[in-house]
Amino acid sequence: MRPLLLLSFLVLIGACYEEEPRTYSDYELIAGQDAFGKSWKITGIEVTGLGSLDPFPCIADNNIVFYTDGRYENSEGYVKCDPNDPPAFEGNWYFNSRSDSMTISLEDSVRSWSVDYLSDYKMRLTSEFANDSRTYVFSVR
Repeated sequence: MRPLLLLSFLVLIGACYEEEPRTYSDYELIAGQDAFGKSWKITGIEVTGLGSLDPFPCIADNNIVFYTDGRYENSEGYVKCDPNDPPAFEGNWYFNSRSDSMTISLEDSVRSWSVDYLSDYKMRLTSEFANDSRTYVFSVR
């Protein structure tokens, strides 16, 4: 009887044990934890002077994957803004030393983005353009 009581007690203690929630690095929040990367979609755009905008369907259906090795890929969805757009393009990304800004490059275009918000499911990136400031809101696919 005692071994059964001891076994029941151990099972009860094991069931009550809670693991500490894991803290993810900023790289893991954006790119996931494996070589397959993490997929995002643009769910909102904010432009200085224009306010919040819904992204055009040709942008909202794109699949943006950030990889742990610093690459990203933007794949066009079914709707294209321009029929001549390539089906996908790749670039590179990296954080600054404090992870409050990231640089995204594509061919000869390099742009710095402030990381306004970053979680496992959402992120907000803002950049200054010639005539305005633009914020892109992303959600995990």
